[in-house]
Amino acid sequence: MSKRSKRTAGPEWLKLDNAAKIYPAVRSRKWTALYRLSVTLTDVVDEAVLAKALENTVRRIPFFAYRLRRGFFWFYLDRQPVMPTPEPDVVNPLVRMQISRENPFLFRIRVWNKRIAIEIFHALTDGTGGLVFLMTMTAEYLRLKYGTVCGPSPYILDTREKPQAEEMEDSFLKYARKARRSRTESRAYPLRGTPGDPAHLRVITGRLPTQALYNKAKEHGVTVNVFLASLLLKALYEIA
Repeated sequence: MSKRSKRTAGPEWLKLDNAAKIYPAVRSRKWTALYRLSVTLTDVVDEAVLAKALENTVRRIPFFAYRLRRGFFWFYLDRQPVMPTPEPDVVNPLVRMQISRENPFLFRIRVWNKRIAIEIFHALTDGTGGLVFLMTMTAEYLRLKYGTVCGPSPYILDTREKPQAEEMEDSFLKYARKARRSRTESRAYPLRGTPGDPAHLRVITGRLPTQALYNKAKEHGVTVNVFLASLLLKALYEIA
């Protein structure tokens, strides 16, 4: 991912939050904890406009441009004087991310035809944070390209606003420790089977009518995410 000499706002460095600490420790030469989200537009993506939209989005959500550094006892995120730029998509998504001085970013923006994809190292943010970044960048692209204003939405931030302090806080420290919880835990469910080769990536693509999925989830009184997660757990239980 190429870069330009510009500096983002925000504190000089950030601690990894409670959920992020495990990922730098477990990454290896063959595996990085990456996930991918994408949107498909109706027109071919204008990469020059997307580059500007990406720049504006990073200024609104500046910790996305932070780099991972190793401290004496722990990893942390460090502000850097560069900006990411989009790159062409590839046929083998989610390949191991080389995190180095030459490639310090913890995410990639990849473009192909009408598709914009983001691949994120899980230490940077969770799925919701990744979705907010992608949706905000896409909305900014549509505004710059066509003058279309998207939102308001919980997943679309206004790139003309300044970053908010609470967006960089570790909410686990603020909220979770106030909740009472039992110290007793049930035994973890053992997943059986033959382990796959960690160097191989399997991409499974499926299509289904969104409204039918939504209606089925509502029949069970849950959200779509909870319904899909329940189906996955049920499938694992049945094959074990």
